[in-house]
Amino acid sequence: MRYILLFIITLFTSISLQAQGIEGTKRVTVAKIVTIDIPKNFRQLTQAEVAQRYPSSRKQIAVYTSPNGTADIGVNKGKTVWEEKDIALVRDFYKATLETFYAKTTFQKADIVTVHGKKFARLIFIGEIDGGLKPSYKIYIHIRYCVIGKRLYIFQFNCQKNEAKIYEKAVAEIMDNIKISKKQEAEKKKAPAIPTDSPRK
Repeated sequence: MRYILLFIITLFTSISLQAQGIEGTKRVTVAKIVTIDIPKNFRQLTQAEVAQRYPSSRKQIAVYTSPNGTADIGVNKGKTVWEEKDIALVRDFYKATLETFYAKTTFQKADIVTVHGKKFARLIFIGEIDGGLKPSYKIYIHIRYCVIGKRLYIFQFNCQKNEAKIYEKAVAEIMDNIKISKKQEAEKKKAPAIPTDSPRK
């Protein structure tokens, strides 16, 4: 009887988590030259919600969240001193930077991939956050970085670690279908005023 009860609890937990997954996608255009698939059942956060959830000097272009608010996918960009040929350096720099943000990081992937002719630095990892007096908790993060002209574009998905299996396959497909418009040449004419993400010596 105990094992039957455990099975029922596990089954309903699985069904509940699956209901929080991605129910199809829709194409959206962000940052004028970027199109990306967004889960249909995700809603876009307001700027006030974004500012509260992601306090940063670099303003998020758009962030979308799951129905239960535990998974987000967002697009960000900023001026950079990196060049497109430096994508491996971008990967190494941000990998090292992210390792300082978390109590522990376990990387599943840290490589370079090509999507529709553009090179992206790909970082997929589990980040453990120190809860202080509370127990620590873990999050699953999938990030892609792409340098276009004088801009660094960042595509990030994150969710609770226990939801990773629900999302990781669909998110990989979303990331593998990011498209950068040919209008990207216009970005090259814009020189950065102050570097915001260059490595410090």
